[in-house]
Amino acid sequence: MRKKVNWKKFKKMLDKNEAGYGAVKYRETVDKLKEDGILSLEPEGNYQIVGCNVVLNPHSHILTLYFTRKPDAIEYARRNYGNALYEVMVDKIETLVRS
Repeated sequence: MRKKVNWKKFKKMLDKNEAGYGAVKYRETVDKLKEDGILSLEPEGNYQIVGCNVVLNPHSHILTLYFTRKPDAIEYARRNYGNALYEVMVDKIETLVRS
């Protein structure tokens, strides 16, 4: 069964993620979503949200989080960037070129 995530609430937590209890709660939530396989620190094979050539994915500390499921990426983008005045896309990262 696919777990349902309230991405709007998650984004509010991300926006308040500065210090104290809010930051601790956000990190705990990120850790749980990573444990459940919903978010990942690995870009390859996962999804990112892009607008104006900027990755709009949530982050954990300074690391970008990637969505493991396209429907979650779409829902997060729709709830958080649906009214943007620029095009927002969900892309799958197939392969990374490493040097």
